[in-house]
Amino acid sequence: MKRARKEGGIGLVYARSSVVRLVLLWGSVLLLSQPVRAQIYVDINATGLNNGTSWCNAYKDLTPAINNAVTGDEIRVAKGLYKPGTVRTSTFLLQQDGVTLLGGFAGCGEPNPDLRDIRLHETILSCDLNGDDQPGFINNGENCYHVVTANFRDFSTVIDGFTITGGNADLPPPGTNDRGGGIINKNPFSTTNGPTIRNCIIRGNSALNKGGGMYNDKHNAILINCLIVGNRAKFAGGIDNFSANPTLTNCTIAYNSADGDSNSQQGGIRDSGGSATTLQNCILWGNSDIGGMDESAQFVSSLFTPPTLSYTTIQGFPASFLDGLGVNGADPQFLDPFGTDGVAGTDDDDWRLVLSSPAINTGNPAFDSPVGADTDLDVALRIQSCRVDRGPFESAKLQLANDYNADESIDLIDYAHFQRCFATSSAANPIDTVCLCVFDSNNDNINLVDYVEFHDSFISP
Repeated sequence: MKRARKEGGIGLVYARSSVVRLVLLWGSVLLLSQPVRAQIYVDINATGLNNGTSWCNAYKDLTPAINNAVTGDEIRVAKGLYKPGTVRTSTFLLQQDGVTLLGGFAGCGEPNPDLRDIRLHETILSCDLNGDDQPGFINNGENCYHVVTANFRDFSTVIDGFTITGGNADLPPPGTNDRGGGIINKNPFSTTNGPTIRNCIIRGNSALNKGGGMYNDKHNAILINCLIVGNRAKFAGGIDNFSANPTLTNCTIAYNSADGDSNSQQGGIRDSGGSATTLQNCILWGNSDIGGMDESAQFVSSLFTPPTLSYTTIQGFPASFLDGLGVNGADPQFLDPFGTDGVAGTDDDDWRLVLSSPAINTGNPAFDSPVGADTDLDVALRIQSCRVDRGPFESAKLQLANDYNADESIDLIDYAHFQRCFATSSAANPIDTVCLCVFDSNNDNINLVDYVEFHDSFISP
């Protein structure tokens, strides 16, 4: 069976005139006055001065690095387990816009301390202050309320490459310590944009009221390549949005629960207060509330501001008003979502897709990897065949030649796509890369030779 191909002297200028010399001098002054991005190092295993200036002189805790960072700084965090403090109100409080937090580095004592691999060098931010949490939210009574607090932050604030776990926002109102156990993004005054959260696992967090994994209040957060699993709350175990318009790309929100009482709703995502979430190439599966695991347990949105959905898998679809291009309800077939302990959202789960998964090679055919997300949550190339997968993990499974919609069958749907690609293909008019990858058999754009090959595949697949 034929498969489609994979795509895959500084010179010195000597000024002779005084005018040119003055211009060069003024340019040098301007360059020197520009802020230089500083790298601040954090490594729990560091052995040196604890001042953040190098890997072995790194801060041993993340909190002082955050407190000393200014706009433009990059905080590099080595593998290990980091806690925000010793009391329940402790949290990793992001205080400056434009600060980038990067986890997953090898760190002090390693042959290449700057080697970054977020899977091999897992960097965990945890609110389990006693270090005694058990699956099923047992022994979490002393946990701090929010692992990460990013109130009033914008898109330039980046959180990339962390596992965020153990938040327990269980303090009754007034206040906001009843919501956003994993991450809380809040601006009570006006809608703002941010933060940007990439390549993160948000698991095992809880909230008394809203948003076990994440709570967004007037914050249009961006999430890319994120896994939000095994969180719980009364409303929206995964993500709760109020007057917020977050954008999620290649994320999986799975097996979160809303189980506070008989009024609990929406295990996965809830939009309220005029929120309108955008989902692309995402998977919502296994989230539960008092009604079970139907579509409304995966995602409930405002009736007046429907979400923007594309190429997303939603359990129970179609059932109500959720719809969009490429949206379906096909079982994504995770490899092992419960692990050996039988509980979703613990460190022995495997959320990759089995090779028979209908979520493989069925993402947006016009997908272009966002900045900072050209690899997946496994640090593998984001697109490995003709089309991107759904969810944060990319499969290496190749797409069949002439099978545009990746259902392993050459049929009338593929014929319609071939006609479209053939009609728009010319040297002066480039077409989408999926057309070329699937239908162009001889690397010279789509022409009659490819039509013959498609015809042969169609009549005798």
